[in-house]
Amino acid sequence: METERTRSGGSNPNPALGFLLFNWIRQSWDELGPLMLGSLFLFVLALFGLLPSAAYMSILTVREPPFLPYGVIFLLFCFLGLWLVVCAWFSVNRYVEQILTFQYPSWTTLFTSFPRYILTSLWTLLFFGTVLTVLLFNLTTYPRMFSGSPLLEVTAVSLTGWIILFVALVQVHAIPFLVHQDRPFLTAVRRAALVTVWKPFRSAFIFLIEILFFPFSFLPPLCFVLPGVFAVLSNLSLLILLEEWRDPYEKTPEAIRAGA
Repeated sequence: METERTRSGGSNPNPALGFLLFNWIRQSWDELGPLMLGSLFLFVLALFGLLPSAAYMSILTVREPPFLPYGVIFLLFCFLGLWLVVCAWFSVNRYVEQILTFQYPSWTTLFTSFPRYILTSLWTLLFFGTVLTVLLFNLTTYPRMFSGSPLLEVTAVSLTGWIILFVALVQVHAIPFLVHQDRPFLTAVRRAALVTVWKPFRSAFIFLIEILFFPFSFLPPLCFVLPGVFAVLSNLSLLILLEEWRDPYEKTPEAIRAGA
């Protein structure tokens, strides 16, 4: 990263947001071919993952069977499909992380790294899915629960909204942490939360970019480019922050054994 910093002008140990933007655009352009390959990999697995639940839902809308057991089976299909998508997203992030760290990965990395993140992707889906589901449920029930006390209602809704935003910002760094550093899941989430608190505006910027362009990720030909570009943004940001942070536990065997 020293070379990148020198090209961007000086040896400033605290790179500005412009430094991230400049390198994000340049890296995305320079590696456009591999990024399209990673996006295509994600698109194909997402298609296969979500197709069974979509087909099953079309059957349910025609026959209108009872929720038990047909509704439960549908939810199971949805969960398995999302699990496959999250695992594929881990593989894409691993592929991009190796590109950004000059490891020159082969396209087979997308397939060979997939089994490595089966369990990690499950914990990620369960953790963030459960936390966000509970928070969103609370957000919808608090107005009715505290309808007689406007002050409590506003306080509860505002606090829950801020927590939802914080969790959304944490997930920006969680997957890059899990991919870049060999750490237990909760350790990576804790470190992602620390980075979010340390750099809230940069985290919010990355999350805003993802939210604004997420709907276009389903439209061809952007669906074959944007996922890889998103992965470059989050992983490049983490690599810059770790250098700025001067992480004392960066990929050391002692830290891995200690779970730091």
